[in-house]
Amino acid sequence: MLVIDEVFDQWEEPKRQDDYSNYFKDNFEYDAALMVRRDRNHPSIIMWSIGNEIAQRSDVPRGKEIAEAITRSIKNEDTTRPTTMAINDYWDRTAQKMNWDQDSPRAFDLVEVGGYNYEQRRYESDHEKYAERIMYGSETYPNAIGSNWQLVEKHPYIIGDFVWTAVDYIGECGLSHVFECSKRNGWVQLLAWPWFNAWCGDIDLVGIKKPQSHYRDVVWGVRKIAMAVRPAITDGEYEDALGWCWTAEENHWNWNECAYYGKGRYLPVDIRPEKYQNATLQRDVVHDMNGHRSDSLRVNVYTKEKRVRLSINGRVIGEQDVNPSNYTASFFVAYEPGELKAEAVRKKKSAEVIFNTSKAPARVVFEAVDKTITSSHNDLAYVYIKVVDEDGNLCPTAEIPLEIKTSGVKHTVVAGTGHPYDMKSFRSLTPTTFRGQALAIIQPEGEKGEVNVSVSSPKLKGESSYSIEIK
Repeated sequence: MLVIDEVFDQWEEPKRQDDYSNYFKDNFEYDAALMVRRDRNHPSIIMWSIGNEIAQRSDVPRGKEIAEAITRSIKNEDTTRPTTMAINDYWDRTAQKMNWDQDSPRAFDLVEVGGYNYEQRRYESDHEKYAERIMYGSETYPNAIGSNWQLVEKHPYIIGDFVWTAVDYIGECGLSHVFECSKRNGWVQLLAWPWFNAWCGDIDLVGIKKPQSHYRDVVWGVRKIAMAVRPAITDGEYEDALGWCWTAEENHWNWNECAYYGKGRYLPVDIRPEKYQNATLQRDVVHDMNGHRSDSLRVNVYTKEKRVRLSINGRVIGEQDVNPSNYTASFFVAYEPGELKAEAVRKKKSAEVIFNTSKAPARVVFEAVDKTITSSHNDLAYVYIKVVDEDGNLCPTAEIPLEIKTSGVKHTVVAGTGHPYDMKSFRSLTPTTFRGQALAIIQPEGEKGEVNVSVSSPKLKGESSYSIEIK
């Protein structure tokens, strides 16, 4: 893992009323040095960042004065890594009439490596003017990784890309929501309660990969092929998936239970701005998917192979060339339970990905990250609770209430899911599974022995149990 260690999100000018700007003047040099002393022996760190989207980045002369002071503090502690800063466009400096072409050079002159926040379109034109500048995407949109990474691979002066963001987080609620709209009423950036999760991560709150993460694996060469499915957009409507959003798709072939999205189902969700002016997600919205939507699913196949074939239950649906600009081939098919398979078209067998329809939920199974942990309160046991069918296959659309009980040596336990608007407390031990899964986290409290976990549900027969060894 490569890490950029960043010391400030603001300098003297605040972004929020109670942020670090209140303490900056008296503490910033000491705090910058303290960060480096704390972290300089970690080999993962490749750069020290002096700030993210700093309002004063191009101010004359104050911006330069502050940057030089921070840099001195850093370099006094470590000279082995370069400095950097995440530099954004000047939407925050319109009153000062600043703009990128005129004012960004002053900001880039403050550091050794230039971070670009959402300004990848300027890489090549900036390089023509500043050939010595080293660049990277310090923040980029999840849905832009295909085109961004092509630039990274094409140009040696672009050294990488950091997506916002790797893992979901609490706050900036609904940043990555998806709407289906018939009118373009303007983009809604954030959503109101009960949303509490930004939802823009490649990985959800409990560590489960989302479709965009599988796509990124293809872009980065980690895997040869990936696939995801979503209902087609209703005729006359469009998908509002701007900014940090990812198209509303899922990694499974279980659509027989989902002729419509019932209560609590998340994506895609029909929230029409003209109906819900506050863009507050309604948990009881049920969108009728008869006709066009119910019998037309879009299957996206992601691969760097040139051509792919899609089949359902061994019957070839079609073949397509892969769009080289986004590594995607899209098919529209009618739903039929069974096996959905995408494969690269070659003379010899190569890459393939298969989704199989699961049967009805039958029981839960446990998957522990570590079956044994130490008794230290600094250690944690992560135990995934998965709803499976009678054959042991994950039920990816199951939303089933669970009751978790634990016993054994002294410990603390919490539970939850990756759901972006399920407001149940993580201290509650009665989560409702999201996409067929929940997570229990066990923290030891110094005693050796076993912690036993048992799970039951009114929707399932019997009780399932699992033990974690505490050494």
